[in-house]
Amino acid sequence: MKLLIALVFVLGLVTAAPADNLRNVTAFTSLLAVDKGYGIGWTGVIFPGEPETSLWGYVDEIYAEILAINPNYVPEPIETANNNNMLAKRDTIKCAQMATGYFTDLSNMCTFHRKIGGWCRAPANQCRRTACWATSATYLCGEYGSAINIPCRDLAEKIHQILYNCCGLGSWSHRLGGAPGGKLFGGKSGSLFSGTHSVWVGYGNCRHVADIWPSGYRYPGGKVNGLCIE
Repeated sequence: MKLLIALVFVLGLVTAAPADNLRNVTAFTSLLAVDKGYGIGWTGVIFPGEPETSLWGYVDEIYAEILAINPNYVPEPIETANNNNMLAKRDTIKCAQMATGYFTDLSNMCTFHRKIGGWCRAPANQCRRTACWATSATYLCGEYGSAINIPCRDLAEKIHQILYNCCGLGSWSHRLGGAPGGKLFGGKSGSLFSGTHSVWVGYGNCRHVADIWPSGYRYPGGKVNGLCIE
């Protein structure tokens, strides 16, 4: 009898787990559940086999929220994601399109785009900062009247391609001098256009209004992160 009661108790816990997970999602997502006019929209599955959750914010905020809900979170694979580290045929990269950002911060932002998995979206005719640290930011823009919704890993790859192809000496090996904190003083700046959307990497002031277009920070700007040196 004791064994039977124990089994019923364990089965009850297993059966209740999905409902408990959903309650956890509801409790934790209240702050990021609504678009406050900054950051991007994210949609993904936080617990395997359960419904998708939608969040709004910067990618590092979204990732922290996901881990608060499920510390064991692993992104589900998306078959349509561009996992071959190659540019799509319609992708066009242009460098030094805006004031520069600091390479190390931009590289870390790129990592967060990969970690969150799921889908990243921006409204039509808007540029949204996907991440913003100090004087560096990444952006996703819906162009030509189209909203954009792409796998976040694809967005990470586009950011990586800009960092890899633009300003080779700017942040990798060239010191212009006077960098605070011993930072490698040289910047990264570039944009990638891909049909109905664009991705931008470079300067960002997190205290500025969230809906500013990256092209508004004209190159070379104040050169706080150095120049884009090829």
